[in-house]
Amino acid sequence: MRARALLLTFALFAGACADEAPPVRPHVVFISVDDLLPQLGCYGVGDAHTPNIDSLAMEGALFQGAYAQFAQCGPSRASVLTGLLPERCGVLRNDADYRATIGDQLVLPELFREAGYRSLSLGKVHHGYGASDDERAWSEAPWRPERWQRWYASEEARATQRAAEAEVPEAQRSFVRAVIEDHADVDDSEFPDALIAEEAIRLIEEHSREGARAGERLFLAVGFLKPHLPFVSPQRFWDIHEGTNRVLQGKAPRGAPGLALHDSPELRAYLDVPNEGPFSADLATRLLRGYRACASFVDAQIGRVMAALEEHGMSEETIVVLWGDHGWHFNELGLWAKQTNFEQALRVPLLIRGGGVRAGEVRELVELVDIYPTLASLAGLEAPLGLDGRDLSLPLRSGEWPEERLAPRSQYPRQGAMGRSVRDAERRYTEWERDGEVIATELYEARPGVNEERNLARDKPQELTQMRALLRARFKL
Repeated sequence: MRARALLLTFALFAGACADEAPPVRPHVVFISVDDLLPQLGCYGVGDAHTPNIDSLAMEGALFQGAYAQFAQCGPSRASVLTGLLPERCGVLRNDADYRATIGDQLVLPELFREAGYRSLSLGKVHHGYGASDDERAWSEAPWRPERWQRWYASEEARATQRAAEAEVPEAQRSFVRAVIEDHADVDDSEFPDALIAEEAIRLIEEHSREGARAGERLFLAVGFLKPHLPFVSPQRFWDIHEGTNRVLQGKAPRGAPGLALHDSPELRAYLDVPNEGPFSADLATRLLRGYRACASFVDAQIGRVMAALEEHGMSEETIVVLWGDHGWHFNELGLWAKQTNFEQALRVPLLIRGGGVRAGEVRELVELVDIYPTLASLAGLEAPLGLDGRDLSLPLRSGEWPEERLAPRSQYPRQGAMGRSVRDAERRYTEWERDGEVIATELYEARPGVNEERNLARDKPQELTQMRALLRARFKL
């Protein structure tokens, strides 16, 4: 397989030397997974059973230090698709539209469409729920399954959902939460992510019959919904994780400002989660098991898509990018879900296979905003000027990384203040600004295996000064 991949890479770029034939560009399968943590076998943490992602990682570059720009779905996805930081693309909430800020600038799928690709969106690629799917960026209108994100498996849970929806006006029903977890012994096709995989497989088969003959190239964005809440998957994936009981009993970092924390509001919106106070041990265990079950279910769907590429002879000529849009807290800091500037909410899985990329671990710190210029370059396209990310294609192919280290940028607003965060190899610094004034600072150790247990901003003034300068340089403040 690796030998054929090298031949493909040669074909992609050697063609430029022949005036009579343009280079043969690779297909792209661009897979986003909602709320996926790098707690997978390929990351050395086998909490979730994910053999298909693990297999894919063995064939490509696996990023050990990849970070999201924003620990919330809409802004993170907008940042990836535009190649711009959330403040620069104007998306700081889930229902915002980046076109209001960037105008006609080419976004990632649009760049491929303009280059002659058939550019398609399946499932949750943009945020949805009030946010624009940016139809102009795609060759066809984005496709979503009829049964969407909060579909339940059991009749009992469905009845609870219907009763909850009946209590609110129809316009608000898409935001009503029912129970936080559900599972039933039914066929996978009863679940939205299986339908998303099925559509991806259909399009791959269609291309192998028709598009290949016409010389058409495919940019296929596949957005899987789970393991986003509620934790709903087929029963057999819950069975895989029976006995899960390793829920952390964490506390908020000592000295952390109140702006940095929250009371887990995303979970408390569900009917079977208490409105206040700590979660019971039983609930915490069910949440952890449900998350892992959903991650394993999505892994199975990813395996189906990869198998389709192989079956139809497209695997060797396809770049596969798999990324999670942000992390998720499991009480390690007394927090649940996302929407913070802490490590657990920002570190994400990222892997790239194909396009001449060398297989192996990448330990350099990178950002999701790097995906746009990197993927464009790997496919032989020229990305627009002024993107915020770096083109990583050369070191990914050569294995030789520059001495200059990157400090990933992230941000999250709360209570009218903006929290901007930057991380180097050993520390994370976060600064909260309101009305042009810095009102709180945080400095934490950020080595592997170390949680942000204590805010060191007052204890290490020299390091604080260094990290403050780094933050200003990286955010161009």
